[in-house]
Amino acid sequence: MRASIVVLGPLLARFSSRSLFLRQLRRTVVHPERIAEAEWEAQWRLLNHRGGRERLATIGGYLGERRRFWHRWIGALTRLDVSRYAGSNVIYTFHYYDPHVFTHQGMKTGAISYVSGVSWPLTHVQAQEAEVSAEQAIAHDESLDSGGRTRLREQARQVFAGDAARPHDAATIERDFDAVRAWAAANAIAPQRVLLGEFGCVLSSREFPTGDARLRWLSTVRRAAEARGFGWAYWAFKGYGGMELVDQQGALHADLLEPLGLATPH
Repeated sequence: MRASIVVLGPLLARFSSRSLFLRQLRRTVVHPERIAEAEWEAQWRLLNHRGGRERLATIGGYLGERRRFWHRWIGALTRLDVSRYAGSNVIYTFHYYDPHVFTHQGMKTGAISYVSGVSWPLTHVQAQEAEVSAEQAIAHDESLDSGGRTRLREQARQVFAGDAARPHDAATIERDFDAVRAWAAANAIAPQRVLLGEFGCVLSSREFPTGDARLRWLSTVRRAAEARGFGWAYWAFKGYGGMELVDQQGALHADLLEPLGLATPH
């Protein structure tokens, strides 16, 4: 199957159009109306730069790995076959949101929206208690029918499956980032070509603030990346959802500056 994609992909990509590309791209954005037309056009130009469309099939190979390791990006990265990129100047990126039940608790996306009160470092016992609490919240949600409750309970079990089995603290982050560094070294990839493309944590969940635990986690992750020579990008500069550095009204979350190693604006 992969061989067919590699052979036929470049041929099919030549028939892709600007309108099709932009239509599909808009579907990936929560609020596409907030993006200027010039920015959409810039994406199309970038796609076509130096025959970029013909390389889509190869680059797109990561999509299957992303689905498989959706909350374990390091697992996907370190299993990546880099031979297809030999001799290139590709930048390799991974995201870090572990433990997921801590960084994403309360987000309005399925069972994780019922999770709250999770702190960091996260122990096995704390993860189990949070799972029980989430299942109770699902059971008492009168807006759900029996089918909805069943689906959300199963989602909750899947959400907690990885995090409950793996206690998470600063040493866990160090080991995770060491795995990336070892993978890069084994493949002759300079640290400067490795990017921590996203990391972040919600401000609160179901009215329970993540507080100092959030700041400790952010600082630990950022320092782990810098200590290994990896670049990083915080999610997000401006937006909504509780992870942003600047909210939609333009107010700066100044408490994030120190853990991110940023200077206070004057």
